[in-house]
Amino acid sequence: MIFTYNSSFKLSVATTPEKKQKLDTLLEYLEHYGIVCVGIDSNETRTYVKESPDILHTFFQRNKIGKKTVVMSHPK
Repeated sequence: MIFTYNSSFKLSVATTPEKKQKLDTLLEYLEHYGIVCVGIDSNETRTYVKESPDILHTFFQRNKIGKKTVVMSHPK
């Protein structure tokens, strides 16, 4: 799962052959590795996503985490 605002991960329509090739390659990798992109918005100007309760909630909703799993987070 990728939480990013990086415009390279926008899954929008490509406007040039070069962008189409990059988009096709990205989609191929995402499908191959089963990666889900979260947080990409066409109007977003930020690049990095800060950790937040919403992100953790989304992660735990999409992933089955065992009861004895320890989750570690890097402090600010």
